[in-house]
Formats: sequence, C-alpha cells, structure tokens
Amino acid sequence: MTQILTLIMNISLIVGIFIPGIVFGGYNVEHTSEENVEEGKKLTFNLMVVETILAIVCYVPNIIFQVNNPPTPPSDSGKVQR
Repeated sequence: MTQILTLIMNISLIVGIFIPGIVFGGYNVEHTSEENVEEGKKLTFNLMVVETILAIVCYVPNIIFQVNNPPTPPSDSGKVQR
C-alpha cells in the first residue's frame, strides 16, 4: 500500500507543475489594464482552488492508510521493544 501512496504523491507533484500552465495559458501579461489585473487575480484564485482540491484528494488517503511502524525494522535495534 505504501508504494501506491508514494506513486500518488509523485504523480500529484508532476500534475501540479502542469496546472499553472493550463490555467494561465491564454493570459496576456504584457497588457496591464484594470480588466487584465482583475482577470489575473481571478485566474490565480482559481489556480489555488484547483491545487487545494488536488492536495486534499492526494493527502487524505495518506492520512487514512498511514502506519506507525515500517513493515520491517530498519535495523536490529528496531526490533527491540521499548
């Protein structure tokens, strides 16, 4: 199960790199009118909402399936009960 969660987290990082390019794809940075500034604020807010939703979707399974101890001890001293 740990491998699946690691895969999910790695894929979410890759997808997170592409999302800003998709959201801001048609945005014209060189035009600085009031409308363009408001559009930029709106696009930035939409980007934050999308990334928040994706982060929650990727983080919740990690919280649910988190284990306290690894399946095998990392060393001989890890087998000792304290």
